[in-house]
Amino acid sequence: MSFGGWQGWSTSARKQAKQTNEDRFWKQVQAQTNGCWEWQGALDKDGYGAFNHQNEDGTWSIKKCHRYSLEIKLGRQFGGQANHTCDNRKCCNPHHLYEGTQLENMRDARQRSRIGTSTRERVRALLMLEHGFLQREVAEEFGVGQSTISKWSKRDGN
Repeated sequence: MSFGGWQGWSTSARKQAKQTNEDRFWKQVQAQTNGCWEWQGALDKDGYGAFNHQNEDGTWSIKKCHRYSLEIKLGRQFGGQANHTCDNRKCCNPHHLYEGTQLENMRDARQRSRIGTSTRERVRALLMLEHGFLQREVAEEFGVGQSTISKWSKRDGN
């Protein structure tokens, strides 16, 4: 192995490196009575599960758990968002997740009344863009700069 052998590695680090990503991932997920499969490991600043994933080249990166669960279900990586149908940020149940967009996520949020006023404004702005308004026109409507509208329309979120 290119890292120079196991010398200096703790026993737990050696075990972790030898396990597959999926094995390590599912060991950190616990089924709940409400049907959600909640992540039991680390959370990011927004309350989503954060998983230490080993890439094909041997490097490590942090993946959001719900996104990784959906990638496993789909059998591929994807460019959109992994949206929840259950509104539980720790949920990794692939049956509660779907590949979607920021706009779809915000529509869902509005329909389930889980968003505040500022987010409602963003939803309105995105809907205006979807209906053909120019970013400049939307910016004027909300009293913000065009760059703000551009950020709202490109926001990845998860």
